[in-house]
Amino acid sequence: MAALQGANVVGDDWSCVSSFSAFLRVAKPENDPNSLYPELNVAKPPYSIEPVDELQLL
Repeated sequence: MAALQGANVVGDDWSCVSSFSAFLRVAKPENDPNSLYPELNVAKPPYSIEPVDELQLL
């Protein structure tokens, strides 16, 4: 989360102006790539909602 929040600070990551979505995927060696746990995703929230902040609340 710290890395995602670091990129979320204005001026820290010149490659993106704002986020359209945010996700966190964790895999164990035995996990199928299509079935990870946990897999948290905030996709296409309303314009005024910052996806990285919403992801941190999950």
